[in-house]
Amino acid sequence: MNIHINDLKNRLFHIEGSNNIQSSVVYMDPQISSFNSSINLSENTVFLDKYIINDLNIQTVNDLIYSEFFKKISYITKYNEKIYISKYNNYELINKLNYISRKYILEKNRTGPAEWILVNNDTYHYLLNKIKDFELQHYEDNSYIITNNMFLYTNHNIKDGDIVFGKKTTLHEPGVYCIVLIDSKGELYYDDLGNNNYMIYFSIISMGKYPNVSYFTAKRSLKYIRKQKLEQINEKK
Repeated sequence: MNIHINDLKNRLFHIEGSNNIQSSVVYMDPQISSFNSSINLSENTVFLDKYIINDLNIQTVNDLIYSEFFKKISYITKYNEKIYISKYNNYELINKLNYISRKYILEKNRTGPAEWILVNNDTYHYLLNKIKDFELQHYEDNSYIITNNMFLYTNHNIKDGDIVFGKKTTLHEPGVYCIVLIDSKGELYYDDLGNNNYMIYFSIISMGKYPNVSYFTAKRSLKYIRKQKLEQINEKK
């Protein structure tokens, strides 16, 4: 199956195609500005990582890219201030989500508030139940507009209990990006390894002086997280 790079475009992060496994990377010049800077496509390079998948289709490729994207977000936000949202309901919760968007993203990246919130399926229903008195606008992709055009999405790759805020950065802003190896037709390049195994090439990279300022990870509750950790410990026994 041929997958064009346009088929991988999404609302969460920017995907750039490369025709070389040693790819040119968008580069932020910190001498121009601490936040917004010029683009240089030649000075920095990155070797694209190799991934083996057993089914070459858009869903499988997207799921793998999203998984690596969320790992990167989790890593660069691991020193966030700990904020728990369990004690808030209805208007208080809406206001708290809006506060996090402004305080920890807009005021730090200086380009805009959070555009999306990502949670796993369990936390997704947990949040919707806490703001059930609101008539939220619902879309075909099962997303909701929470406040100020901030969309709520669900994805199974999100760590249980995490509430991830972020904005889709453009190429002149610090943030997390995906570089994908494509062929001359703009289609995903792959090596057929046989037995329905395929190797694809991409890399999730953070760029700019402060790439973490476009994202923030809040938590459901300290009690919930402790419960999850205890269950994980018991499973290993």
